[in-house]
Amino acid sequence: MNVKFPLSNKIATVGLVSAMLVASGSSVYAATPPAHATAPVASQSAQEKIAKVNIQGKSLNYNSSLVHVKAQIPVIKGLLDTRYQAEMNDIIERHAMKDIEGLKVAAREGTAKAKKAGYTFHKYELVIGYDVKMNKDGVLSFTVTTYASTYNQVTRVDTYAVNNQKEASRVTLQDLYGVDYKAVINRSINEQIAKMPEGTYDFQGISDEQSFYVKDGQAVIVFQKYEIAPGSAGVQEFKIPLKSTSSPMVQSKALNEDSKFMTVKAQIPVVKGLQDTRYQAEMNDIIERHAMKDMEGLQQEAKEQYRKAQKEGFPFHKYELMINYDVKSEQNGLLSFTVTTYRSNDRYTRVDTYTVKNEKEASRVTLQDLFGKDYKTVINAAINEQIVKMPEESYDFQGISDEQSFYVGNGQVVIVFQKYEIAPGSAGIPEFKVPMKNQV
Repeated sequence: MNVKFPLSNKIATVGLVSAMLVASGSSVYAATPPAHATAPVASQSAQEKIAKVNIQGKSLNYNSSLVHVKAQIPVIKGLLDTRYQAEMNDIIERHAMKDIEGLKVAAREGTAKAKKAGYTFHKYELVIGYDVKMNKDGVLSFTVTTYASTYNQVTRVDTYAVNNQKEASRVTLQDLYGVDYKAVINRSINEQIAKMPEGTYDFQGISDEQSFYVKDGQAVIVFQKYEIAPGSAGVQEFKIPLKSTSSPMVQSKALNEDSKFMTVKAQIPVVKGLQDTRYQAEMNDIIERHAMKDMEGLQQEAKEQYRKAQKEGFPFHKYELMINYDVKSEQNGLLSFTVTTYRSNDRYTRVDTYTVKNEKEASRVTLQDLFGKDYKTVINAAINEQIVKMPEESYDFQGISDEQSFYVGNGQVVIVFQKYEIAPGSAGIPEFKVPMKNQV
């Protein structure tokens, strides 16, 4: 069963694995990914206050004729984002309580089965402990290990890494290793497996919600018992050095809001690691100001509509604004990403694109940089060829503009048109892929 934190945009999806046993009395854990809640590297101000963050143990011990529980769960104190802290602590404790209650149920079923079959019932045991992996430089990372002993033994490791920031938000492996994070990590794991010929592994690649923790300048990828190897191998861990801090990366900044007029769920990108720090600061400022302008504009419109609804007696539906970003490329000296803004009241969607050369003096990448001086002819021809192959769609394409939106990814330039720009609204945001002529 997959469960999300209440702050679903701030904390990663949790794979809740219970210790409940099936009716037959056998002990099984669900085959879902383990919990992990992670967040990006903190700002300097947060790093200065990280010393205030600490983890204290809370005992949830229990002993009866059927079960013995020895549990020490972590309780986080001192995060700047106290709401994030409270909800994470609540989730951790509820996970433990669900495991404990599941074990009690299983033990009652197990003893009944033993009595009926005429064999001796052995008390079930549950042990929960935690281990702090990193608590410095604005990052708190730890694991919670749950061990259940019934007729067999099962171990689960849940991983957490949290940034002590005013508005905490999760970091992903993509934040740490870039848009090609899966290829980077899969390659490293396969290299490590190749050096362990005595083991039998069935590794097909990391998952979208892969568990990991951070320690000693490395991300440690965690696989549960039986997940990629026989049970005798236990819980598997693979250490991957973190990407150089000199490389550009994009992290999240939350601009959430909730009132009787509107709800804002915004995760805007914050670029770090560009060689040209002035360009970087100005770009980050522009992105945030765009988002704030959208928020303020919609808030004013929502208030006016609310007053009108109150005056004229019709129902008011709360407005919603959603902003998200997607990193398309951050390699070979080029950083490219999109920021998508959606308004619920009129179903308006806008995609803003950013492509930058990461140089001592950063500059915006242009289509002429990528396709030469005849870029319009080249791109228009490619788009027209693709449109011809889509007769079911109705396009009014007259050619790309001087300030055409585009992003770069997987060796291609993707030309982006806004909703209604060249096609009916039902077509959404049309995109056309054109192979690059020049590598920036």
